[in-house]
Amino acid sequence: MAKDRVVQQKGESLSRKQVSPKTNTAALSEAHGMTYIGIDPGLSGAIAIMGSGLCSAMDVPLFNDGTKRYIDIIGFRNLLLEAAEKTGKPNCLVCLEKAQPMPRDGSMGSFRYGEVYGILKGVIVSLEIPLLEVAPITWKTKMVGKGKGKDASRMAALQLFPQLAERLKLKKDHGRAEAVLLAEYGRRVFSGKHIF
Repeated sequence: MAKDRVVQQKGESLSRKQVSPKTNTAALSEAHGMTYIGIDPGLSGAIAIMGSGLCSAMDVPLFNDGTKRYIDIIGFRNLLLEAAEKTGKPNCLVCLEKAQPMPRDGSMGSFRYGEVYGILKGVIVSLEIPLLEVAPITWKTKMVGKGKGKDASRMAALQLFPQLAERLKLKKDHGRAEAVLLAEYGRRVFSGKHIF
């Protein structure tokens, strides 16, 4: 859990020990409703938005110039704003999978992944939406199980959210499934319901 980090609205960093799940976040969740956003970063990543008893999952917005795919920064920004404005930014939490180098991706692949991660994180922080960065090993161990593959994430998300069966039916939908699980991880941690 030491790898989890919350970035407050003014860019101030707090450890998880300083932001207890038993603080007023649980009360906000019960009284005013919360919006939880899970983001699986990358060009094949996804976003899940959870709140008011609803959950949706979609691919990260992209555009293609004919040779390369790029993050649609304005589309991503608008998506986050729309989600955060439903309950207000203080009642919103983005749970972003922390980037880590993957030697199998090579230098260019790692560079592109880091660039996309930086763009996503920069947009979140610039919008002043509370952010929880969580290491893959931390959330996957809790939500899927240690050492399980991408399809295991899809199956775990389908068990928790069978209403998303149409959005998670293909193996290639594992990014959406991981975004859903990240949103649920954030909800469980910050609502004080550590049921894993």
